[in-house]
Amino acid sequence: MTRRIRFAQLMLLLLGCGVFPEVSAMTPTTPPSQADRIQRQQGQGTPWWPSDTPGPRTPAAPTGQEARSLPTLDLLITLRLLRDQVKQGHIQPTPAASAALRELLPGLLREPALGNRKATDTRLAVLETLSTADVALLERQRLALEQRASLLLTRARIAAPDGPVNITEVRLGFMVPGGTALVKELRQQPTLNPYRQAGANAALLRELLALLNLNR
Repeated sequence: MTRRIRFAQLMLLLLGCGVFPEVSAMTPTTPPSQADRIQRQQGQGTPWWPSDTPGPRTPAAPTGQEARSLPTLDLLITLRLLRDQVKQGHIQPTPAASAALRELLPGLLREPALGNRKATDTRLAVLETLSTADVALLERQRLALEQRASLLLTRARIAAPDGPVNITEVRLGFMVPGGTALVKELRQQPTLNPYRQAGANAALLRELLALLNLNR
């Protein structure tokens, strides 16, 4: 009995001196499951990697110019850029160009539907009123806008409560007035005319027309 007591005392002494590590420190950490990794990479839940370690928090931005295959979105972006450049004084349409645009654009506020053909024809008609230098400037601004959208996409934490994230819709949402909600609506209703609805695009078009009126 005395030997057992002495042995127990010796073990307690060794543990107190740190000779034997604690059991909890020796317990291996269970790695996250594949499902957890996928879920957290999509921005759901707490990342399993340390906060100071970079990780794939969002999917990479797709390349290409998706809006060019969606004529209504293409028109929305073109008129947004035109408004910006006219407002900043970088594009100054001639009186003839201003008159042509004032005649062309108000119809967008009244059209019950737009559709691919109408959107394409309107966009081409807008560009035809501008000089070659102005069209080139709009193209450069378009590329810069696409780059900003890609940058925002890589920095954003994106999660969709109702299923996988549609990266294309999110990316386009950074480029058009009305955002991702409008992009989704246009994909569901291809003939939708955003300028007929009260909102960002109708307000933008009216502002552009007001700027053109100043250039009579």
